[in-house]
Amino acid sequence: DDLVLWESSDATFTGNENNNLSVSVVPNPASENVMVEWNGLVIANTTIDLINEMGQIVYSATVSKDHHQHNLTVHDLPQGIYSLRIISGKYVKLTKISIQR
Repeated sequence: DDLVLWESSDATFTGNENNNLSVSVVPNPASENVMVEWNGLVIANTTIDLINEMGQIVYSATVSKDHHQHNLTVHDLPQGIYSLRIISGKYVKLTKISIQR
C-alpha cells in the first residue's frame, strides 16, 4: 500500500468562505498533555486522530458536537513528530504536533 502524506500549515480550514473552523493546539511541543480546541462552524461530532510518522493512528477519539476542546495525554508516546487530524462533518484539518522529553 502507498502512504500519502500531506501537511496544512495554516490554522484554519474551510469548506467555503462562510464556514470557518479554527484549531488551536497547546502546548506544542508537548511532553505530557496537549489541549486541542476548535471554534467555528461545528455541525457534527468531531473526530480527533493522532498519527505517528509511520502513518498509524495511535490515538482516536470522537467528541460531541456540543464540545469544542479535548485533552490528549501524550506522555506514553515516544517522542517525535505526529500528525493531528481533526474531522468535523466535511471539514478536515491536518497539523503537526511535536512530542519531546
